Amino acid sequence: MRTSCWGLLTTLLLSLALPPAWGESLGGGATPAAGATNKSIKDFADSVKGAFGFVKKKAGGKLGVKDVPASIAVLPAVGEGDEDERRDVTDAIHNNLGTSQFALLKPHQIQRRLKILEVHTGIPYVQTEPARLAEALQVDGLLLITIDEVSRIYAGAYAHYEIGATLRLYSLKDDRIIWSHTDSSIERDGGVSLDPVGMIVNAVTSAGLLSSEATRLQVVDQLARKFSQAIPQPAGNKSRPPYIQFAMSNALEGPFRVGDELRVVMQAEAELAAQFTFAGHNPVELNEEKPGEYAGRYVVRPGDELDESIVEIQAIRPKDKATRFWRLAGRISFDTQKPASLEELHAQPGREGLRLKWQLLQDGGSDILYRLERAHADTGRFEVLSEEMIHVNTYLDRSVEHGMAYIYKVTPVDAAGNRGRSATVAATLVRPGPTPVKGDVLASARWSSFGSPYKLSGRVALGPAAELTLEPGTVLEFAPETEFLVDGRLYVEGNESEPVMFSGDEYKIRLNISIPPDQPWRNLKQNGTGVELIVERGQLRVEQSDLNGLSIFIGNGGLLEMSQSVISNTDTAVRIDGGQLYLDDSELMHNRTAIDVERVRQQPAVDGRESRLIHNQIHIRTTPPLTIAGIAVAEEGLDAALAKLAGPVTIDWQSLSGADNLELAWMERLWQDVIPLLRKQQWGDALEILRGMKSDRSDMTTLLQWMTKKKRPSAGSSVTDFLLPVRDALLIGTPLTIWPHKIQIPGDNRLSSSDVVVLEKSLSSFTRAYLIEHFNRKRRTDAFVKATRLPLHKAIVSSQVGHRHQQGLVSTVWIFHVINSKLLRHQLAVAGLLERQRANFVLAVAIDGTDDQILKGKLFHLLDQQNIPFVDLSDLQARQRIRKATEHKADLLLSARMMSSESTSTLAESIKVIDLDMSLKLEELKYGRTIRSYHRETRATAFKKRQGLQKAVVKSLQSLKTPLLADLLSYSP
Repeated sequence: MRTSCWGLLTTLLLSLALPPAWGESLGGGATPAAGATNKSIKDFADSVKGAFGFVKKKAGGKLGVKDVPASIAVLPAVGEGDEDERRDVTDAIHNNLGTSQFALLKPHQIQRRLKILEVHTGIPYVQTEPARLAEALQVDGLLLITIDEVSRIYAGAYAHYEIGATLRLYSLKDDRIIWSHTDSSIERDGGVSLDPVGMIVNAVTSAGLLSSEATRLQVVDQLARKFSQAIPQPAGNKSRPPYIQFAMSNALEGPFRVGDELRVVMQAEAELAAQFTFAGHNPVELNEEKPGEYAGRYVVRPGDELDESIVEIQAIRPKDKATRFWRLAGRISFDTQKPASLEELHAQPGREGLRLKWQLLQDGGSDILYRLERAHADTGRFEVLSEEMIHVNTYLDRSVEHGMAYIYKVTPVDAAGNRGRSATVAATLVRPGPTPVKGDVLASARWSSFGSPYKLSGRVALGPAAELTLEPGTVLEFAPETEFLVDGRLYVEGNESEPVMFSGDEYKIRLNISIPPDQPWRNLKQNGTGVELIVERGQLRVEQSDLNGLSIFIGNGGLLEMSQSVISNTDTAVRIDGGQLYLDDSELMHNRTAIDVERVRQQPAVDGRESRLIHNQIHIRTTPPLTIAGIAVAEEGLDAALAKLAGPVTIDWQSLSGADNLELAWMERLWQDVIPLLRKQQWGDALEILRGMKSDRSDMTTLLQWMTKKKRPSAGSSVTDFLLPVRDALLIGTPLTIWPHKIQIPGDNRLSSSDVVVLEKSLSSFTRAYLIEHFNRKRRTDAFVKATRLPLHKAIVSSQVGHRHQQGLVSTVWIFHVINSKLLRHQLAVAGLLERQRANFVLAVAIDGTDDQILKGKLFHLLDQQNIPFVDLSDLQARQRIRKATEHKADLLLSARMMSSESTSTLAESIKVIDLDMSLKLEELKYGRTIRSYHRETRATAFKKRQGLQKAVVKSLQSLKTPLLADLLSYSP
């Protein structure tokens, strides 16, 4: 148990401290402090004075008991002082009223109800009217506390503390302030007091130890007692609760660790049943050790975790079951968990000494202290390096000697004294560079900028058990023909501002062991010529490095990963003999050969992502077949790029995007030549370009071969779904043509850019798009308008989505339509855009049924508008109609029948309801076949039957107009 004279005396003084502020953080924050928030609360208190009248200070007289509210809520104090001062005044007044006749609302109840009120109203409770506030709290009155003045002086062994406050009692019944009282309390060091609390303060003062906390709590208690004596009491016979003189805990000794004791003592009336509680734990009994003196303790156990909890005493008088709750000052915390382990500790030599550095740990948001120890490497006996633990994560040890080996240990310690796992590091203060390096490096070491440059010459080997770390700013200078053999772990830990530097000509580094992927070589800069790095049977990752004049050889089973790095100005940047290379956002530039592949053992031998080969004489040279994806060849065109690929190498152009996809750009230019040729029906020239594309448009190639008759379709040959209807049409001699249709669609929507959706969109817009391209000059003519109503898309034999071109967020798609040219010309001739092959088209019309004159008039007017010649055969019998139609050389017979019925509307007897049933049938006279039948049922209302029939006929013909005219105008004998 950690104890001290100061801790015991200070915690003893906390017996006077009353419960912490219930109002702390209604919405999760602190009790409003002096400033903007306090101003709003002051405004609330002032509004109460203004609305209900201010009753001046009374010298000691009290109102009649009948005027005083029975149940009240003590609201959090506002005004001067800090959060602790306002909270202690509120709690002291609340506790001192515990023996009064008031029915006090408990602090936690006030907190909960105020929060509910704020949620319902959406405004802070301090802006709520007093009456509404009292009703929400379910009390008869409110006790408002305003701290008017706080004066504090602490200097050496002298303490002066003064506080003044005003209390106002608001009555809900009278809806006004019914009592107000202003008072103050002052205490100085050495003051004599006869009450137990004052005696404790005197004891501390006489011992030469003055606690500012004790002085403040004594003044607050004195002020609260004055107010409790001055406030008027309500009428009633409330049983007297147990009397408590004071209570305290050793909260200031916290946070508590495992095995520590939380102790609580209380001085009160004798023979009480008392216990204390805190968050998350069962009540702990307070034993009466002497009459009126109670004590209890709780031993902290493993797993107990508590943060800023309140301790509350419950005292019960067994005789009458009277109960009193008393919250202790201070908040307790249990911390039984060890802090996080220290994983990293580094020692960096400098001109002033060895600088230690480690990661900064956190313990629930609080800083952790660190205990520093040092031992000589030859003895291993640790001694404390700093008498006081430090809170920062760096320390400079100036008391070191050059060449002496040390071991450092740093241990994290939290506020409760729990210790985390230590980290250790061995270090030696080297002399300032340059540092010559010859022979083998067998022990682990850290090279730094302080010892740089490290001059390597001859044959230098890093032993298998050694780890060599090159810290930021380290410089290695290699003499010509130096060979650095790496059998241990070599870590390059440069950063952007202080890279690790390799310099020299004609030297070699041989890496014989894998470097873990999580320990890549970072920020390495190489300057020189004729330098070779050999990676055999090992793995290496290089990040953010600039390797000038360095050639890398990847041997059998080796793997090199480069990220955000550059290799430049060397004979062969990377040579692969059974190894693998992966480039990530990296560049190989200005080399004689960028990548040379001699042998492939594992696939892919070369792979990458967003990487580029720039300004190399040969980009890729390979003996075995090689396919590369994700690595762009930076050239102006496809021909220039292919000229720099030596051997059987294939670039996966589809893995590249934008301007890096040279094949796509090349094909785009070729398609720009093919499209105009297709429009001009120059099938042979288009075929020659397609043959040189090396694309997957074999269907278009086959189609153009059929169109140019360089290849004839065979009935038994297997063809695609696109070519099947084309082949069948050609076999029966149907004249065909090809029309490319251009549409634009969003390029970032997979659904709208699918082939099915694109074809549907093309078919729906085919008629208008074809007419605008071929007959745009006749756009304002009646023939053009008539043609837009025709189903020109019915002339399409087959369609296929062709070339796509992405530009920004829009994609241009060309659809190739194979069209029956004879049928299309006939439809255009019917509309009048082309000369019809047969001008004497005649329609025979026969109308049957009652009131046929109305239908005749409307139908004949429609035919006249469309310039369709017709003959009326309605008055003839069925056999006579056929003969007469033949005499008039009619092509089609349109038969119409209309039947109607009449009823009366339920709204009024004068309104007629006409139900009309109309049927039409279009027949081809030459072959005696029915082209189409039309049927409509229509209802209309009018005051007269004939008017209703006319309206019904117009409705029916309007709905049948489009399909009827389409069949008539598109008919081809």
